Amino acid sequence: AKLKGEIVDTKDRIGKNTSEKYPKTILVKEVLNIEKKNFKNSCLKYDFWALGNEPNWSLEISKTENRIQFIDYSQNQFYHFFYEEPRIEPGKIIYITHNNIQQYIIDVIIKEEKCSDTMSDIEYDYSVEVILSGGKRYKGCAIKGKE
Repeated sequence: AKLKGEIVDTKDRIGKNTSEKYPKTILVKEVLNIEKKNFKNSCLKYDFWALGNEPNWSLEISKTENRIQFIDYSQNQFYHFFYEEPRIEPGKIIYITHNNIQQYIIDVIIKEEKCSDTMSDIEYDYSVEVILSGGKRYKGCAIKGKE
């Protein structure tokens, strides 16, 4: 997000002693631009970001944010999972986790192999397969996050 505003002294409007914990506040006067978080603009670290076509989908894996988020844009479905440490195998990274509320399990298999995006012909260093509960499979390419 790009904003216009000013930094001011915090006033204790919300509760007592807020200004002691947060002495300054950003007073937003104008919102210039908001862009949805993606692998190009992310200010938070991610482990992997995966993309696929036919159907159009994306996957974010972030230990920092304690989440794995899968979005199937064709169905307008969002799946949220807590981050689980992956199992490492030769040439593969495997994430398996579940969401008790949505009653879904997700398996993510990331392989260290060249992968080409079918729509843009961009080549990536990783391929990915996502398997949701019920056996629905998605294939695509993955980008490893920067350290």
